[in-house]
Amino acid sequence: WESGLTSDQLAAAAAVDGVEAVSPIYQLSFIVSKDAASDYVWARSAASDPRLESADLDSGRLPADASEITLGIASAKRLGVQLGDEVVAATFADTGFVEADDGLTEPVAASYQATVEVVGLLAEPAGFNFDAPTAMVVHELALNIAANGPVEHTTDSSELTADRALVLLEPGADIHTVHAELDVQPRGAEVHRD
Repeated sequence: WESGLTSDQLAAAAAVDGVEAVSPIYQLSFIVSKDAASDYVWARSAASDPRLESADLDSGRLPADASEITLGIASAKRLGVQLGDEVVAATFADTGFVEADDGLTEPVAASYQATVEVVGLLAEPAGFNFDAPTAMVVHELALNIAANGPVEHTTDSSELTADRALVLLEPGADIHTVHAELDVQPRGAEVHRD
């Protein structure tokens, strides 16, 4: 499916006969830092069903909860971190500088930040892969970051929306029937068979 999937659309897809699981995918960018080093990451939420996960791990594992993150090898090197280290994930609702009490300017404060443990490292993609994430987080952390950052993941009602969803079919389900039913929903579904 295309960008802007609401919770109602995701629930409707999960209710289609022949659908075993629907995993919303959130893609977002934020800053990850350790001490004086920082890196801008392009993150994706880990699939809610491991059978739908496409991340290529180099070492460690994918995050299991909102206190964990999996980083790309290059990001980890730039930050000087390894498995088990803690980093700060932060987002900003605004950019630029503000005047401090001493009359000097300072960067706008983060609108959201969380200390998270590095539990895995993503393998570097072979060749150019525009959509390859440089970090993986769980759904809950993605929602917290998106809710407090720029308003690019919301609808007019300010509901957070998924960029796309992965759909897993039940064993024996007819892919054409399910696809036709999902076609009533927004286009672009990625349908997988177990």
